[in-house]
Amino acid sequence: MYNFKLKTHLQTRFHARMLLHCTVHEISDLNDRLTGLQQTKDQDREMFEQQLQQLRNEYEETKDRLMSENMILGMGLSVLITVLL
Repeated sequence: MYNFKLKTHLQTRFHARMLLHCTVHEISDLNDRLTGLQQTKDQDREMFEQQLQQLRNEYEETKDRLMSENMILGMGLSVLITVLL
């Protein structure tokens, strides 16, 4: 009876250790995966911010160019109106 209890106890401990080892291994794998995902997220964010800044710069350049063109066209229109009147 004592040998049976001892054997059962040892088997239980063995299974507990195996389960713990598997759990630690899974946690390690998940941490590695999380680190990889965070790095990918950071790279994607940086790329997105660069693209957004480029679009903002293009927008400002286009806006400035169109405002200049509108001023020139407005002055030309003023001259035409003055000439026609």
